[in-house]
Amino acid sequence: MMKKFALLFLLLVLKSLALAQSNIAVTGKVLENKNTPVPGAGVFLFNNKDTLKTVTDTAGNFYFKTVTTAVFSIKVRSLGYITQQQNFSLRAASNIKLDPIILNEETLQLKNVDIKGKVIPIRIKEDTLEYDARAFQVQEKDRLTEMLKLMPGLQVDHDGNVTSMGQTLTRIRVNGKDFFTGNVKEFVSKLPASIVSKVQVVEDYGDEANFTGMKTGTPKKILNIVTNGNIDSGKFGSLYAESASNDRLGLWGDGSYWKGDKQISASARLSTQNNGVGKANSAVAKTSFNNRINKTTTLKTSYDYDGSATNSRTLSDINTVINQEVLINKDSAENYNNLQKHALSGTLERKTNSELIRFVMLANLSQESVNGFRQSLQSGLNRQDQHNQNVTDGSQPSLSLKLNHSIKLAKPGRLFQYELESLWGNNALTESRTDQTTYYDIETGLKEKDSILNRRIEEGKRNGLLSGKLTFSEPLKSNNILKSKKNVSVSYAFSQTKNKNHLSTFADRQGQFALVDSLSNAFVTSFTQQELRLSYLFSRKGLRYSFGMKSALSTLKGEYQNNTSGVNLSLFNLSPVFNVLVLRGKSSISLNLNQTITPPTFSQLQPIPEARNLQRIVIGNPELKPEISQNLSLNFNKTTLRGISLQSNLTTSIIQNRVATNTLIVKDTLNSLRQEIRYLNANGDLNFTGMFMAFKTIKKIIFSMSGQLDYANNLYFSENVKGFNRTISFSQGLGSQVNLKNFMLQSIMGYRLIKNTYSTGNINPSSIQTWSLNATGRIVLTESINTTFSFDKTINTGYNFENPSPFVVGLGVDKSFFKKTLILGLSVDDLFNQRNNQQRNIAGNVTSDIRTNQVKRVFLLGLRYRLDKFGSSYEQNPGVIIDLPQ
Repeated sequence: MMKKFALLFLLLVLKSLALAQSNIAVTGKVLENKNTPVPGAGVFLFNNKDTLKTVTDTAGNFYFKTVTTAVFSIKVRSLGYITQQQNFSLRAASNIKLDPIILNEETLQLKNVDIKGKVIPIRIKEDTLEYDARAFQVQEKDRLTEMLKLMPGLQVDHDGNVTSMGQTLTRIRVNGKDFFTGNVKEFVSKLPASIVSKVQVVEDYGDEANFTGMKTGTPKKILNIVTNGNIDSGKFGSLYAESASNDRLGLWGDGSYWKGDKQISASARLSTQNNGVGKANSAVAKTSFNNRINKTTTLKTSYDYDGSATNSRTLSDINTVINQEVLINKDSAENYNNLQKHALSGTLERKTNSELIRFVMLANLSQESVNGFRQSLQSGLNRQDQHNQNVTDGSQPSLSLKLNHSIKLAKPGRLFQYELESLWGNNALTESRTDQTTYYDIETGLKEKDSILNRRIEEGKRNGLLSGKLTFSEPLKSNNILKSKKNVSVSYAFSQTKNKNHLSTFADRQGQFALVDSLSNAFVTSFTQQELRLSYLFSRKGLRYSFGMKSALSTLKGEYQNNTSGVNLSLFNLSPVFNVLVLRGKSSISLNLNQTITPPTFSQLQPIPEARNLQRIVIGNPELKPEISQNLSLNFNKTTLRGISLQSNLTTSIIQNRVATNTLIVKDTLNSLRQEIRYLNANGDLNFTGMFMAFKTIKKIIFSMSGQLDYANNLYFSENVKGFNRTISFSQGLGSQVNLKNFMLQSIMGYRLIKNTYSTGNINPSSIQTWSLNATGRIVLTESINTTFSFDKTINTGYNFENPSPFVVGLGVDKSFFKKTLILGLSVDDLFNQRNNQQRNIAGNVTSDIRTNQVKRVFLLGLRYRLDKFGSSYEQNPGVIIDLPQ
């Protein structure tokens, strides 16, 4: 009996030892929207018949140390969030670190209950400005575009581009994940507004920074859409046909399939219209495919085709200030373009808890032919007429390859990154030109003679880029009380850009084309930059900053035909780098300081005359130095206790070694005058921009005020005399927005002033002043009939064109059928036929007023069919949403 008992005891001990040896430690983290930790969440681990329980700490971390098998499930609960449960089947190991578990805010739904609380239109979070979609009422079947137009601080232009505080949003994501091609203007017009819960404008530092947590440098703004109920699947698309009074015919369609990481889309468009010069035809096709190959690997591909044949006309009034004189050119140009573009991209990404590898390939091919006509009537300092005709054919293929690899090493916070990039491009161009120049006597102004010159220009450009970067980050001792993290990082970057250019000019001499040596050349330039950066990074809740020093060694080399000396210039520069983000309650402030070094373009370096425009000969300078720009940006966002939201931005840049133009007036071979443009480096260039927007919601009305001030002190040279063009642009607007169930009205009253003065001479162009009042609105007559209207009255003074103050009115009505899946619309744009398209451009000592052609009044009839079918990542209960107080 004792032997049996001893044997049984031994077996139990061995079993206990075996179980003890098979214990696995499991760690993980619970987050909200991939960024914010969720403390105090209940975490349950189900393992065979056992259940383990713990709660997350203040950083959202949880830990189980006695898991007996690598097959288990985890459930996470937290008040205000949707419960998540995930199953795991992993390879046995002594330690397992799980991917972060993401919780989404819960919207409680009870049948026949409607409880509404206060909705906060805008919230400020770290790196994020968030709009609550419930504060901006839209109609059923409206697209996301219509919702974005209602959100203060966001602007949607006629082409669908979305900007926030003057910066274009570069990518679109849904629930924090890349969405199809990421093209903002394409998908904001496809997604229905009804699925949107939050709209977020995110300061994005790049995918590598999001993976490693090292957020340094200047961020880009991207758009992130948070969906109702965490919708992560759907089928959506549309078919559209239109006909308009400007001989317009259009037909296009698109379709998208979305199921989590699997995303497939295709679209095609055919259109033709008369834009006032002739027919403009366009054919566009796009397709994309994204899918997760396995748990860690994702593949993304896309192909775009764009074919167009367009005709255009442009009128320009160009004033060039040259000391005490002014040269006036009144130009009119017509161009007939035929363009074919192909773009192919592919991204392969592998991401684990400790490693991120991304390979990106971009291939482009464009072919373009242009038949252009130009007339330039010159007066003022010199009288001369010129008529040009040019026929150009060109092709431009390019290929880009990029590899990024980030590794989190064994010690938490220790990181190693490297990236490699190469780019190859080739541009081949052939141009035939006929120039007829009419000369006038300088003293009497009488016509002397006409001169005709026929030329053929052959140009080949090859450019290549090779760059790489290494970064190592070492964690320092952290403060557990403040929950802070500290890192010191060192990085080395290398880049080399190489350009090869071959230019040959042939002139017609008695019926035979002969090479013109003085207008032909071949050269190679290379710009090499090495950068060493040392930085200190600190982060904790509500505060993140980094500062350091950057040293840069830049080398510019050039080898030119018929120039044995060549060019070999070096530049060493040491500069501070600093960025900080402070988040306090409902306000945030960020500051970024950085330096950029830009090499001269090869056209600025080319030492031979560029004589396509015989009235304005350009001659480069092979001894130019790179430009050094010191850039500072400051952003401040705040929501007050009284519900006033403020967004503001200040940016400034000071440029050393500015590549400035030097305008000279020289006599040509026929004793007439012409401009000769040369380049040189100089200091004193300064640019400043400040803007703000404030708004407050009172019941159903949103009141807004916005303003912007731009100041530029741009240097130039005229007859070797240094001068400055000081330009001030000031604008201010007052707006209101009424957003009711069946009525919406937006109105803005604005004023803008553009004034520029020259420091040399007493000749200054007239200032541009613009008063504007515009309003857009919609009236819902019935459930199936909508009307829209727009009014835009502008009063301009200072332009050199007629009809400077148009009154533009647009009206539209649409009728929907079959549960609003089929929509028939009729509209008129510019009812009174007064629209003009003019602008003023200022560069150095040149001021240009430009107007492009367009058909003004257009009547349009369109028919659209839409398919929207979206699913949710969890089963919703029927009922009415309860809006809990916030």
